[in-house]
This record gives sequence, structure tokens and C-alpha cells, in this order.
Amino acid sequence: MILLLLGACRFGTDGPAVIGRPGFVDTGFGRIDTGFRGDRPVEEALRNPCAVCHNGLNPRGQLNLEIQAWENLVGERSAGNPEMFRVVPGDVEGSYLVHKLRGTHLQVGGTGSQMPPQQYEPLTAAELQRVEDWIRDGAAPF
Repeated sequence: MILLLLGACRFGTDGPAVIGRPGFVDTGFGRIDTGFRGDRPVEEALRNPCAVCHNGLNPRGQLNLEIQAWENLVGERSAGNPEMFRVVPGDVEGSYLVHKLRGTHLQVGGTGSQMPPQQYEPLTAAELQRVEDWIRDGAAPF
């Protein structure tokens, strides 16, 4: 299912842009209404806005969420801190993704800024909890 969702994300000629109220992102494919953010499944929380930058031939942080998102997250070393894996099934604190989303990545030797970037609405506490629960429960494939 995530591949179908992520496949809809592509850039227009001017790149992605935030449209109107928070929760809308123009990916060049059209506006995507994220709806009530606290109810979004993990794969959708990681798709929008994450896949706006993490896609294509040269994705940010060498993380492509457009193609094989789960395979590119789970058990793969992070570009921001090669000593850590992006997602370690069952280990929330050992997963660099969680630190990037929390903004604690610098404390674990990471680089860059908190994700998503400031021009996008951050994950809600409920969405972050959902990502953490997904990892704690074994990071099952989407």
C-alpha cells in the first residue's frame, strides 16, 4: 500500500510547496489532504511530507521513501549517523528515524535538522507515538 501512496508524490516544475493551511502539500500531483493527522497510519505519516524530499535519484539523506520505503528504512544505516540504523525493529531509542522526528538526533551524534523541515507541519504527538509503537512492535512491513 505504501508504494501506491508514495508513487503519487512527484515534483512539478517548481518543486513541492506548502499550500494554504497546514496538512496540505502540493507535490506536483495535486493537493493531498492529510485529514485528521492523529489517525494516519505509519506509512502515510512517513509519506506526507517525508516523501516530498526523500524520493527520486538523489533523495535527501540517501533515503528514498518513494520506492521500497520499508526496505530503505528498516535495518539500513543512517546517512546522518552511520553508527546508527534508520529503524531497528523493537528498539525505539536505537532507531535514528525517531531521533530525527523528535529533534534529538544531534544528541546521538547525528547531523542536520529535525524532520520534517520547518516549512512542513511536524508530526503530531499521536503520529510520533504511532511510529514509535510500530518500531517497538517489530517494524512490520507496510
